[in-house]
Amino acid sequence: TKLSSSFSRRGELIIVEATIDGPRGSTIRQLVFDTGAEATTLTPEVIEEIGYSPRDGYKPSKVHSAIGRRRAIGTPPPG
Repeated sequence: TKLSSSFSRRGELIIVEATIDGPRGSTIRQLVFDTGAEATTLTPEVIEEIGYSPRDGYKPSKVHSAIGRRRAIGTPPPG
């Protein structure tokens, strides 16, 4: 299956639009695309909005990027 998507740039960051699904529904968000990442990281607010709690995440972390630092919950890599 081939997947393609447009992206935008915000300074040094590549931004993609993604649909995030959960038991309570889905949401569309802009995410930073990191070609070297082993996991996807979401804020606790997004996790709760789609029907999960921070306890469902892989591990709590703090994400540092060119636009600041945020508390986040990581999801394990697929596989």
